[in-house]
Amino acid sequence: MLRTNCIISGDTLTLSDYGTGEHTCPDMGKYKINMKGNIFSLTVITDPCEGRAQALNDVKWTQVPKK
Repeated sequence: MLRTNCIISGDTLTLSDYGTGEHTCPDMGKYKINMKGNIFSLTVITDPCEGRAQALNDVKWTQVPKK
């Protein structure tokens, strides 16, 4: 199980994992938050965890209206 601590300050998201899982990366990663309309994405500022950076950098999420 991967657990992540998230802190948002302005347009910056800071992530750090905790736990003992195989994919845990305890080093902090920083990302710029990009919001445009109903699309959300992150741009890596710095993240020593290559797997997390590849998984999150420039992936676009779209808000789906509730029905």
